[in-house]
Amino acid sequence: GVDNEALLRAEIRRLFTWLKDKGVTAIITGEKGVNSLTRYGLEEYISDCVVLLDFRVIDQIATRRLRIVKYRGSSHGTNEYPFLIDENGISVIPITSLTLDYKASTEVISTGIQRLDTFFTKNGIYKGSTTLVTGSAGTSKTILAAHFAASSCSRNEKVLYFSFEESQDQLIRNMATVGIDLDTHVKSGMLSIHASRPSLQGLEMHLLVLLRLIRTWKPETVVIDPISSLITIGKKSEVRAMLIRLIDVLKLDGINALFTSLTSTSGEGFKNDTVEAVSSLADTWIELGNKRKDFDRKRSLTIVKSRGMGHYNSPIEFTITENGIVFEKLNYKRLVGFTET
Repeated sequence: GVDNEALLRAEIRRLFTWLKDKGVTAIITGEKGVNSLTRYGLEEYISDCVVLLDFRVIDQIATRRLRIVKYRGSSHGTNEYPFLIDENGISVIPITSLTLDYKASTEVISTGIQRLDTFFTKNGIYKGSTTLVTGSAGTSKTILAAHFAASSCSRNEKVLYFSFEESQDQLIRNMATVGIDLDTHVKSGMLSIHASRPSLQGLEMHLLVLLRLIRTWKPETVVIDPISSLITIGKKSEVRAMLIRLIDVLKLDGINALFTSLTSTSGEGFKNDTVEAVSSLADTWIELGNKRKDFDRKRSLTIVKSRGMGHYNSPIEFTITENGIVFEKLNYKRLVGFTET
């Protein structure tokens, strides 16, 4: 190496000047300095564009990030952007959400349960909308999600199902016991199930993988079961930021989305962070309950909100049978109490 730094800085400047005179497009890499972006503190000043790469480990989860420090003659994003390196090269996703310029469909689709559809004044939910299903353990969140996925497949719509708690075989087996045949849809190529633990990678990497699968597979329906698992690898604000970006992409492409989230009615100091993070973003919010009544456990469903249409307001009891979810008889006079949301 050259010990004389002054000489080395002069040569670097001369090299950059020569490249500009020749009209050469050049990419130059350099190591980060102690108190500057580069070792000699000169390269970032004479370069037209400076891109800073960073590799950090937080809570035992590694993430690569990219930031454009400057770019002469052009506007650019100034945030840090996570990026992924794999067999397809480098994938980068902006950390800021898209503008709210997506179209709103008036077409209505089924929730997958015909009786549940009747609890909405439009007999279903809007196509391209986002549905949030919340409830404590054992309230049938996954069963409702499977009904929704199977219904989409029956309409010849491709479905991406992200499972953070069950393997593909376990999910297929368990749903078969309640009359939901996911295996046939998997074999037909209409349903693709991706099962992994949230701790496999950070939030940004999960988002990159989700978006890459959406871009390559082009589904019309996406199910994430459950989003509450994401809180184990990020703060509430980080999870919300990730879900905002994901929902923006889904709405821009007109993709039906259903998210499930685990909640709790017991446990001192417990906060349902994911529900707080995404409930305001969801178009339809369905809350499932599981309470003791007359020495028996009674499951119930409540439609908390549904943007753009009226809905039944009161809790509706249901049972799980070999044919899926079956609702109890209702007093339909109570439908006059629906609210427009």
